[in-house]
Amino acid sequence: MEDEDGVFRRTALLFRYGDLFYPSFVFRAVCDYLGVPPERIIVTPGKHIVLKGAARPGASEPRDITIPIDRHCDMIINFIGDWKRMTHYNCADIFRASDDRDELEMWAEEMKGRIVFVSDTFTGSSDEGPVPTDDKIQLCAFHANAMNTILTESFLKALSKEQKICVEIALLVIILLLSFKFKPLY
Repeated sequence: MEDEDGVFRRTALLFRYGDLFYPSFVFRAVCDYLGVPPERIIVTPGKHIVLKGAARPGASEPRDITIPIDRHCDMIINFIGDWKRMTHYNCADIFRASDDRDELEMWAEEMKGRIVFVSDTFTGSSDEGPVPTDDKIQLCAFHANAMNTILTESFLKALSKEQKICVEIALLVIILLLSFKFKPLY
């Protein structure tokens, strides 16, 4: 979902239609990966979504994951970095490996336990946009970052109006104190 300034910072996890909620692709894939069926998802619009008994592959005990959301069921994405920060594979290499059993087994080992996005990333693609870490990123990376935010539980929360006012007042006081302490530059 695009913010007012045209930058993509948040994604809808659920879409409401009447009294029912439908998951986005990202949210559905994460729930499937963690083994959380719909009956173990608790939604409190404007507050959070709780994934009850999420079982990470290789983890000893399942645990609850609480995802902060706004009133539209949108989550703020915590981006890991620009496009180059992610691992990329050429689909043609994987396709060619399908003829060679040993090479295919190497790819299987490489991808084991991972969620893989397959996407068209040709230059000039219309499926790109600005995010906080990159002026122009393939939006498949946007979805990968959304998944990563949930799986690593590195959530960001929007400040309330009161908290924003407190931060602005604190910055105003700091600027005021600095203006008395230092001479202006000409």
